[in-house]
Amino acid sequence: MSLSEGRCEEIAQTWFKVDGHDSSEFDGVSMGELLRLKVFEQLYKRAQVADDGLSIKQMVKRLGLDGVLRALLSFFSGDDDIQEKDYLFIYDINNKPMIDALNLLAISLVAKGESVGAVTIDHAISEQCSVKGKLTWFGVFAFADFLKVLKSFSRYFTFLKGMNECYNELELVVGRRLCGSVKRYFLCQSFFLLFERQAIESILKHKKPRVIVVASDAHRVAKMAVILGKKSNIKTIVYQHGATIWGYGYVPVYADKIMVWGESSRQWLIKREVLPSQISVVGNILMEVTKLERAYRPPELGKRIYFFPNPIDRAVIKIIVNAIDSACVKFKTTGCLKLHPSEKNVSFFKNIIKTSISELALSTCAIRDLDISLGDIAVIVNSTAGVDACLKGAVVLCVDVPGMPNSINYESAGVGVHTTIEEFECGVARALSIKIDSYKVNREEFLNDQMGNLDGVAIERAAQVLLRMKHD
Repeated sequence: MSLSEGRCEEIAQTWFKVDGHDSSEFDGVSMGELLRLKVFEQLYKRAQVADDGLSIKQMVKRLGLDGVLRALLSFFSGDDDIQEKDYLFIYDINNKPMIDALNLLAISLVAKGESVGAVTIDHAISEQCSVKGKLTWFGVFAFADFLKVLKSFSRYFTFLKGMNECYNELELVVGRRLCGSVKRYFLCQSFFLLFERQAIESILKHKKPRVIVVASDAHRVAKMAVILGKKSNIKTIVYQHGATIWGYGYVPVYADKIMVWGESSRQWLIKREVLPSQISVVGNILMEVTKLERAYRPPELGKRIYFFPNPIDRAVIKIIVNAIDSACVKFKTTGCLKLHPSEKNVSFFKNIIKTSISELALSTCAIRDLDISLGDIAVIVNSTAGVDACLKGAVVLCVDVPGMPNSINYESAGVGVHTTIEEFECGVARALSIKIDSYKVNREEFLNDQMGNLDGVAIERAAQVLLRMKHD
């Protein structure tokens, strides 16, 4: 059964509700809401994050047992500091830009003498916390009382029986296969949510934060912290982690406030019923130090085509890579695949470029560290990387793929072109023909709209928002 993106979003929001009653609510917290993002991805194939890595961690994650790994981390690592913290940062997504953004915000507060603590969910994330040693960090289960969870098991199993009507209704809408997938996921993950909830409640009890800071309130651990924090009258705030493209990754805003890059993100959220009073425009704290002007690469080296594949359908990625390979040969240029920060299966891409005629390169560095020259081409589908690449001077070539919407129109902004897979080479030709002088003027307006004033003080603006939240 094929369902549209909008229909899948609607189902993910409502499947656990019967006659307006939230059947997934357990002890005052909606498990359906906590798992909403992943249920949407179960239903909508185009949004499913590629998770075909061969590491033990990835295989455990595919089995839905990643909660066990988080528990083990907490038992064997972290700080035993018992002091209370004014700010609590939640590092729950292994995504370098998101981690870097939280690091910058945390460092800015520590420099101002604020008391800051951090929660991490696995070793890979804790290793990227550049602020280790400058603030207290601990695993999500550091203070958990598992005995308390065990005492709730009888009520939990009764709760699961009450979900049967939801599954019956869901099967009528999405069919037996998809319903079975959602049911298996919910049964497994709701069990771990019991432990995660108690763990976060214990952290809030021990640390007594006044403000909780997250890089996304759509993912389960941070969302849990936000929801439980608000129940305890703790202020909560989320920092925009990427360009506002997919609605399900940003709305609803569960936190009290959201810090966004620029005015376009603010308007995008308001159109989706987020209150203006919840939104603070601060700028892009990661990209504000990137130079807006870059020298041309020597003419004899030609332009370079960069591809920024986010974790989408592997078949689509292969087709686009092959199209880029052909375009590099036709236009006598070079190509580079810049992997997504969350990409785990690097061997997949290595195998693709082995057969490339143009000898495509592979990069895992941050976009701000790429050697992008003014006028290079940045190929995207629905990745948020187009905005970042534009900041570096690239002309954006957005490949419009059915079921993978991109709400940013780079062509109307005068900083790129839109094309299809079938018309890819034509799109490259159009991108190469864009007049650089006009592009530079358009880019300044586009970036001000997307990222706010790139004036070097976005971190300070964000810090002031956080300080006001503490004192208001």
